Amino acid sequence: MKHTRRLMTAIPAALLGITLAATTAACQPPNRTGDSTAEVCADLHHDLPPLVSKIVASASELDTYPDGPTPVEQSQIVEATRNGYHNLASALRSHAYRAEDENLAATMAHTADGVEARAAVVTTIDEVSKIKSSNAVDLSPLYSYCPGLVLDQKSG
Repeated sequence: MKHTRRLMTAIPAALLGITLAATTAACQPPNRTGDSTAEVCADLHHDLPPLVSKIVASASELDTYPDGPTPVEQSQIVEATRNGYHNLASALRSHAYRAEDENLAATMAHTADGVEARAAVVTTIDEVSKIKSSNAVDLSPLYSYCPGLVLDQKSG
């Protein structure tokens, strides 16, 4: 009878311990997969140029309208440009999640925030047209980690 009582007390205690451990684990940030800086930079060098090019291409598209785009076309161009920024920010965050180096991950997340901020101001065709004469995005914070990442981001 004495052993049964101990067993009956031990089982709820064990279940409570398992529940607490599972709850604590669920509240922790996910573990990084641990890609090295070199791996992350190689992926960025492969993945970012097409994303930046799409942003610049949206602005370049304005030159294809001799009389200027219609209001509907303007809306589509603005939306395509904003989507380009959102896709770039998403890619940066995805790579940040995989980075073993927490400083690189933080820098990529901060850069993604800047890209999203840029998307927020692109609400008119005039804002899109400014992309043609200035850098589409500022990736310079990443250059100290990925020196080969410098992209030609200017259009025409």
